[in-house]
Order: sequence, then structure tokens, then C-alpha cells
Amino acid sequence: PGAMGQPYWPLVAIHDRQRVVGSCGGGGWVGIGSWPQPRHHQQVSRWGINCCEFLRLHTTAGLPLSLDVYNPSEFLLPNPSHHDDWLDLESDSAFQAALPRFEAIWTQIAARFADYDDRLAFEVYNEPHVMSVDSLNAMNAAVHTIVRANNPDRTIILGGLQWMDYRWIAYYPNGMTVDFTKADGSKDTNLMVEIHNYDPSDFTWNAGQTSWGTDSDYEAMEYIFSFMSGWSQDHGNINVVLGEFGCVIEQENTEARQAWFDAMFAYALQYDVAAVIWAEDYDYNVYDEATGKFDPQVIAAMPDYN
Repeated sequence: PGAMGQPYWPLVAIHDRQRVVGSCGGGGWVGIGSWPQPRHHQQVSRWGINCCEFLRLHTTAGLPLSLDVYNPSEFLLPNPSHHDDWLDLESDSAFQAALPRFEAIWTQIAARFADYDDRLAFEVYNEPHVMSVDSLNAMNAAVHTIVRANNPDRTIILGGLQWMDYRWIAYYPNGMTVDFTKADGSKDTNLMVEIHNYDPSDFTWNAGQTSWGTDSDYEAMEYIFSFMSGWSQDHGNINVVLGEFGCVIEQENTEARQAWFDAMFAYALQYDVAAVIWAEDYDYNVYDEATGKFDPQVIAAMPDYN
């Protein structure tokens, strides 16, 4: 509880996705994604937010940021569980009852950051996976309307269900509405669709698979990018961002790990998909704060975008 017993909820967080070096189509973002250490999140009231702490994070080398609203359960529970969410709900009626609260939060965010430059993007919601397609589209439409009222050209990032897995888009290619218009009736082109991928997870999460690099491995990886490229072309050439990918440092087959990173970056560049490595916690540890050094395998894999 907050002061005088008022309920406070950790609802809003900065997802500090620092895009470093050059350009890679798809919005020109390439780099490293992680929560800052420790996680900077706001203890906020049920309907309100305090943006003062956000200003302190704006000094991160002037690099682009993606700001989104995260599941409160990630901060409320000892073992984070998206299933305890207050908005990502299976029931459409329960979702509709919760939506005004979400709209109130985004109304304040949009107003507070309206004058920030185009290095700031708004991601509507991270990894929805319980709500229905109708609820997903209602949520995205509501936030789009709110943001465009005072951020007419701000990049808005949308994500599909099933934890933003590209397979959901493959199963339901027209399920998520991505065709939005601005107030003047023109097509809104400042939109992106985000996917997350850690295939094959038994390898990238060091869960029993110790090799990667067969012809079929490369084919399976390339399919992710080729599919999303084709899907993008079928949906108005909307930009695609691979907003999470990575391989844990516990994977001892460093040769295969290097090959995996090399291929991910190469296919992202080939198919014009923005690529953002996930660097949260010590399992990925792309940037080691103790030594001030980056994972050499990640750096070696990043193409020269100059």
C-alpha cells in the first residue's frame, strides 16, 4: 500500500531496449533489449502514474526507447506469472470492465511524452496470450486512438497473441487488425508488429539440446523471417521487429551458439526485420555490468550497418 493505506500497483515500466549502431530496415533498430538492472518500474495508483522517474531514464545515451505497459504480476509475484494479469483475461466481459483503467494509463503516458522525439516508440502491450482476438483488437484500437490524439506520428508497436509468437500470426494471418487510419483519414504508416522467438528453445535455453547448425536448422530459422516478410507485404508493408531473441550464456557449445547468432542477424538483415536481442538477467548477460563488456559472440554476429 501507498501513503495512508492507498492501494498502489506496479503497472508501468520502461522496457529499456537500446538500439545500437546503424540501420537495419524495419524501422532501423538493431541492438540489445533488457530491463535495466535493477528493474525500474513505477509504483503507481490504480488509475494514475507518476512519470517523474521516467525522466531519469531518458539520459541513457540518447538512445531509442520502447515504452510499454507490462503485466503487474511480473512485479507482484515472487515467481512471475502472466496468468495473474488484470487485463489479459479470457473473458471478453471481464476485459471490457478492465479496459478503462488501461486507457487511463495510456492517456497519461501519451500526454506526458507527446513532445518527445521519434526515438521513443510506444508498445501497446507485452506478450498477450490469454485474451481473445476481439479483446486484442479492441485494446490496440483503444490505445491507437489515445496515442494519435497527441502523438500523430509516434511509432506504435502491436503484438499478436501466444506470447507474440510468429506462429500465432501464421495460424491467424488476418486475426490482428493492423490497418489503422489517422484522424485525417490517411493510412497510418507509423506502425510496427513485434514478434518474439527463441527457436529452438531446447538449445537457446540450454534445456538439453547442445548442437545447432544443420541444414534443417537453418531452413527452420529462415522460415520465420521469410514468412514475416511475406506477411508484411500482404498487410501494407507494415514494419516487423523481432523484439526478443537470444541464447543463454550457459549454452556450452559456443561454436553452435555463435552460428545461431550469426544466422539470426543475417536473416534479419536479409528480410528487412529489425532485430533486438533480449538481455534480461544473468542467463543472457549480453552486457556484463561488472566488467563493462558486451558478449563477444553477440558483437561478432552483428553486421556492419555503416
